[in-house]
Order: sequence, then structure tokens, then C-alpha cells
Amino acid sequence: DSHLGEKLLEETRDSIILCNPPVVLEPSKPEQGGGTLAHSSRSEITSASPSQSVQPALPTLIVRRLVISLVGLKPYRMAWSSSARPSESIIQYILCKGCPAIVVPAKADAPLLAWSTLTLKQLRKLELPDEAQVSSTLATDATRDFEGVVTTLCEYLDRCVDWERVVLPEDRSQHAESMTLQEKQRNVRGAVAALVEAAVKTRTSKKVKKAIDSERCGIAIWRIP
Repeated sequence: DSHLGEKLLEETRDSIILCNPPVVLEPSKPEQGGGTLAHSSRSEITSASPSQSVQPALPTLIVRRLVISLVGLKPYRMAWSSSARPSESIIQYILCKGCPAIVVPAKADAPLLAWSTLTLKQLRKLELPDEAQVSSTLATDATRDFEGVVTTLCEYLDRCVDWERVVLPEDRSQHAESMTLQEKQRNVRGAVAALVEAAVKTRTSKKVKKAIDSERCGIAIWRIP
């Protein structure tokens, strides 16, 4: 759920933030006198009896974001059967050091959770663009596979991202209004490419190989406030 996505973002050391932080709207206060009550749209008054006090409305977060991260799953103990509990399950979520989390603004109908079908085991087989030799046709095909993965992720995000609210990570200000859609898409693609590249590079880490089951690890997307 969204709380899990927020926790994963909090625990990630590196992040690429492409949207402004959440804005908290304070609820309107009841008017004094006059016999009428002003209240926010989220509050409900079930009785107008003077003997009953009206509960104050809570502040509302006006924002929707997506956090994109490489996440590994691990059973609670040694076996997956140990994670099964009556009416619940306990799973360990593992983050890889050096793999950034990407935060982008989300549309209202963006999904709560999405997982890429490519596992970390499959991502590790990709050849990075800087590893490919320009004169080699074979290397060019391998590089195209990497770009294809990035393109597929970006095509999915294109339906979920609220492009009007995308900003540059170093300048989260009104300058976002002057950016074209192509510039925003290029920045998001660059962030996705950095995440995929970091995932591919985990193949050289003995610590990651020992701690994570590569067939139960991949790129996931959470919708958060």
C-alpha cells in the first residue's frame, strides 16, 4: 500500500525527485455565531444538536506521486511458508545500495501498485550502452535491448505521470511551466535509464547476490501521497 511505498522511499539513500513535495491544506474553521457551520468536504455532521460537539476536520494532503524502485522480496525467515500467517503475511523488502528511487507526480487514476515483468535475473543479462563497442553489430543489438527495457517502462509511465507537475530535480520551482512536454519526458527517461543501469550493475556485487533472490526482485511502482 501507500505506507509501504513511503517507507521504501524513506529508506532509500539515493533518490531522483521530479515533483514538488506534498502540500497540506488546512481545513476551514467553523464560523462563530449565525447558527450555521462551515466545514470541509471530508467532514460529516450527523447531528445539529447543540449538546454534541463537532469533530475538527483533519488536514488534507493534496498531491499524488509515484515512487519507482528496485525491490527484492525475501521470506520472513528461511522458507516462504514462514511468511504465512492467519489473515496476513510477513515479507521482507530489500533495497539495493546504489539503486535510486524515482519520484514523479501521478495522475488521479494511476494504479496503487505495479510490478515490471522483468526480474533482476533478466535485467542482469542486459549489456549497458557504455559496454558496447560501436563497431560491433552484436554489441549494438545488446544495447538496443537495454534501450528497449527503458522504453517499455517509459511507455507505461506515460499513462500514469501527471506531466504538468513534472519538475527538474535541481530546480523545483515555477520554471517547470516553461519546460516542454518533450523536455519533461526526456528527464523522466534519463532517471529510468539510471535506475535500470544500476539494477544491471548489481551483477558485480557479491553482497547483493547473497542477500537477494534475483528471481524475486524487480522494478516496482507504488502510488503514495
